[in-house]
Amino acid sequence: MRTARIIVLILLLVGIFHVRVPLAHANTINVPADQPSIQAAIDSAGPGDTIRVSPGTYHEDIVIKSPLVQVVGASRDTTIIDGQGGGIIVWINASSVEFTGFTVRNSQRYGWGIHVEQATNVNITSDAISTNSGDGEGVNLSGVSTAIVEGNVFSDNLYGVNVTNSNHVRVTNNQAVSNDTIGVQLKASTQCLVFNNSFQSGEDGIDILESSFNNSITRNLIKDMTIDGIALQTDSNRSPVPQFPQNNTINENTFARNHIGVNLQNETLNTFYHNDFFQSIFRQVNPVENSASFFVIVKPNTWDNSSLGGLVGGNFWDDYSGVDANGDGIGDTPYVIGRENQDSRPLMAPFGPEPVLI
Repeated sequence: MRTARIIVLILLLVGIFHVRVPLAHANTINVPADQPSIQAAIDSAGPGDTIRVSPGTYHEDIVIKSPLVQVVGASRDTTIIDGQGGGIIVWINASSVEFTGFTVRNSQRYGWGIHVEQATNVNITSDAISTNSGDGEGVNLSGVSTAIVEGNVFSDNLYGVNVTNSNHVRVTNNQAVSNDTIGVQLKASTQCLVFNNSFQSGEDGIDILESSFNNSITRNLIKDMTIDGIALQTDSNRSPVPQFPQNNTINENTFARNHIGVNLQNETLNTFYHNDFFQSIFRQVNPVENSASFFVIVKPNTWDNSSLGGLVGGNFWDDYSGVDANGDGIGDTPYVIGRENQDSRPLMAPFGPEPVLI
């Protein structure tokens, strides 16, 4: 009898807990069928909901504060969010948010197309982003951990993507090919990947600034930059050595017709290999030790992958004049860069073709 009562009590408790913890069901909210604006749909959304936006032009600025929300446009060619020059167009201040399939345009001057602040696991994909003024930032990430910026097209921005005080950000398969001053900037950020992007006809392709460590810059096309293909530098010539960008890997990139291929300002301990340098107007690499600085280069950068293993080699330089007597594909004499920097294993042929966007 006592056992039977215990069983009944257990069943009652299970029933009570089942009633108190209902299952959550994700909803789909359609704009404008269910809500008249994108912001109204966001305000009504709960965790796990998907907001689907029909083709059209939406004159609004939006703020996303709900986590676990997907905001999906019909396509970036037909679904437009126009900020009308009024402010930040898309502000994401929540984690696990996906924003995809829009044209985002017309921020305020010096403003942001998409701004992500203090969030994790944010995906920004398949968008066309333009601040129009040419002095704003397409995507600005500040204090972000684990984000994906992928498959976007940037135009008329000061920065296509600006990453500050962030980590584990993946910038892949994007195009910055029309009036973007700088393609990507990494500032005080670590363990980020910039992979298989196309940066053309700006001032700088990629800037790596301040204490940016352990980032990978791989298989990008950087072409026709009027200043630098890649610049590694500190904000101040008084910055101490620990604040120099260090231990970054730059490999398998194509530099073509840039004023300077790689500009090194007081930088050290970065690794460059399997890059192809073509027709740099001023210099392929410009290593500068600022005479006004209190801190100078203490160790050179590395210009091959001999310490990493794999297919050992340096970089291809189209102005290398050495020979390859044994036919192993590696030049017999170093390519001298300067300031203690040299490529001891210069490649006799380009490592690979120009990257193809996936």
